[in-house]
Amino acid sequence: MKFGPPLGKLGFEGFKELNTIQSIVFEQAYHTVENLLICAPTGAGKTNIAMLSVLKTIRDHCKSDGTIDKNDFKIIYIAPMKALAAEMTENFSKRLSKLGLKVRELTGDTTLTKKEIAETQMLVLTPEKWDVVTRKADDEELTSLVRLLIIDEVHLLRMF
Repeated sequence: MKFGPPLGKLGFEGFKELNTIQSIVFEQAYHTVENLLICAPTGAGKTNIAMLSVLKTIRDHCKSDGTIDKNDFKIIYIAPMKALAAEMTENFSKRLSKLGLKVRELTGDTTLTKKEIAETQMLVLTPEKWDVVTRKADDEELTSLVRLLIIDEVHLLRMF
C-alpha cells in the first residue's frame, strides 16, 4: 500500500510501503473511527499502526486551509513502563515534529505544567500517571479533548 496524502508522507517519511499486518488494518486505522485491538508479535509493526490512527486523528482536526487545529484534540498513548514511555515519546516526537506537533512524556519521573499540557498534542503516559490525571477534577479540560487513546501492551494492565 502506497502512502497518499502529504500528512501520511510526513508521518511515514523514509517508509516505502506498509508491511502485511499494517496493510490489513490500514482502512480501519486511517479511514474510520473503529476501535482496534492489534495482537501481533514484537517487531510486527504495531507502532506504525498506532501512527496511522494518530495521523487520522490529526487529519480530522485540520482546518479547510490545511492547517492543524492544535488546540482541538489530544492523543493519549499509554505505555506500561517508563522506559517504553520515553522510547515512544522520542519516536512519535521525531515523526510528528515535522507537522509542528508536540509530543511529551508524563510519567512518575516527569511533570508538566498546565500550559505545557495545553501546548501538547500527544501525551505519552504510564497507566499510573493516567489514573492520577483522570482523577483530578481540574484536568477535565484535558480529558474532554482526548480524541484517540492508544494502550500499548494492554495485557500488562491490571484491573482493580
